[in-house]
Amino acid sequence: LLSTPHDTAMLVGVLFVAPMVITALWDRIRVNLDVAGTLRAHLQGGAFCRYMNSTSKAREHMPTSLMGQVILNDAQKVVDDGFMKVFGCVNVCVKLVIVTAFVYVENPSAVWVAVLFPIIMAIWLRCRTGSSRSKMIAMQYQFVKECNAVCTYQSTFA
Repeated sequence: LLSTPHDTAMLVGVLFVAPMVITALWDRIRVNLDVAGTLRAHLQGGAFCRYMNSTSKAREHMPTSLMGQVILNDAQKVVDDGFMKVFGCVNVCVKLVIVTAFVYVENPSAVWVAVLFPIIMAIWLRCRTGSSRSKMIAMQYQFVKECNAVCTYQSTFA
């Protein structure tokens, strides 16, 4: 590959270690970004501002326990169980595209395996997550119902 065996060994060593270093740095950057925390704070702040901007008469009719539940519990569930799952799905899709491209370059006749794999996984996940999907829909419905209650109380007395 290079002019001397030593240089080739050094290149192979760098190529072996570099992806792990890049992955470790990306993990550290991702933790420092704190996307979930920022989203949670924005959602909680928006709900609290909406509550505080309502009239005092509307706040009297709005149970503070419901508002506390929306701000403290439901916002966290929506971010963690909802929006942050999108990043995991994108991560898996990118990996599948990379694997499919690699298979296509190395052995174009084997692309059907790389294409069939996500289809089989989607069928398996669909069969497996039927009950958890209904739980997620129920949780989303409850959150929307509570947010609508806050908005209704605010618009009624505004």
